[in-house]
Amino acid sequence: MDSKELSRKIIEYRAKHNLSQVEFAKLCKISPQTACNVENGVQVPGKLTLQKILNVIGEWLWTESKNWNSKKK
Repeated sequence: MDSKELSRKIIEYRAKHNLSQVEFAKLCKISPQTACNVENGVQVPGKLTLQKILNVIGEWLWTESKNWNSKKK
């Protein structure tokens, strides 16, 4: 998953659940600014932030060496 795909998944999740960026950020336990930046592709999330986001949108983080991917649960 690249940052564009992550952004798309966040947008889809928020639309499906009728959430604002602030509400989504609260669910993820990240700052609203971080949620906005990740969604808009301004910021590439670190592993902890990425895991928090993926946990909320129903994905899991799978890492091998330095690459990260996510797969549906």
